[in-house]
Amino acid sequence: MCFKVVKIMIYKTDEQLKEIYRKAQVKADNEIRNPYKILFYLKDSNDIEFSDIMNFMQYHDTDALNKIRFLLEREIFIRLREKEECTIKDYYSDEPDDIGDYGEKLTIFDLELLKVKGYNGNILHNLYIPYSNGKTSQIDILFINKKGIFVIESKNYSGWIFGSESDMYWTVCDRSKKWKMYNPILQNNGHINTINYHLRGIPCFSVVIFSERCELKKINLYSNTYVFKRNRTFFNMSNAIKNFPDVMNENQVIYVTDYLRQFCDADEIIKNSHIDDINLK
Repeated sequence: MCFKVVKIMIYKTDEQLKEIYRKAQVKADNEIRNPYKILFYLKDSNDIEFSDIMNFMQYHDTDALNKIRFLLEREIFIRLREKEECTIKDYYSDEPDDIGDYGEKLTIFDLELLKVKGYNGNILHNLYIPYSNGKTSQIDILFINKKGIFVIESKNYSGWIFGSESDMYWTVCDRSKKWKMYNPILQNNGHINTINYHLRGIPCFSVVIFSERCELKKINLYSNTYVFKRNRTFFNMSNAIKNFPDVMNENQVIYVTDYLRQFCDADEIIKNSHIDDINLK
């Protein structure tokens, strides 16, 4: 996956981050009164239907209003964060290169909201981590805190999703199309094995996040893996963080984050080699 990346060496404090989010809330409340500005901000969003905007404009529908306000808040937060240099080292241009990148960008936003609400953690994105066999695992997002490492696989699909934790492949049905995708839980298990190869003894939690546009019709889970839609990110992640005990102190969290950060800036040779390995499977 390719982003237009800007390297930032200045990190915002939690208080500065909260102020950025407060500005986003105020701006969203002001601009939600202007439907043309709503359309401008959300014109490329796959998380909102035009009918939501029409319902808001014509009928003042509460559900549509809440959805639009949340998405506006998220979009404005991202823009303000990029402008004012926020907590993540890398941030992205306004136009993601593909739909998967866009989904990851929105997931990162929701993780930033966790931090704003006091669930501290460090976010790393798009890592290529080598394993003992010389191959690499490409990991979408890591959220690292005192509980351990939340390993997040982002799937920005629409349609109906069917699958079981034990299946090799899951089924995606979108309108008249139907296809198979590799089981994202098994995919994430491979990512966790790679992390454990480098950092033994640190709990890793498997999280698979789908787009709000899909329906998880029949998903059978047997372990503690989390599978949910993106609009449940804050609720499910905050509950998980509250339910697990601390296993690291702040210095250990910093050490783990700094160790894994070295895998964030993969060059084109590593990325192309990873793609070749996938194509050979």
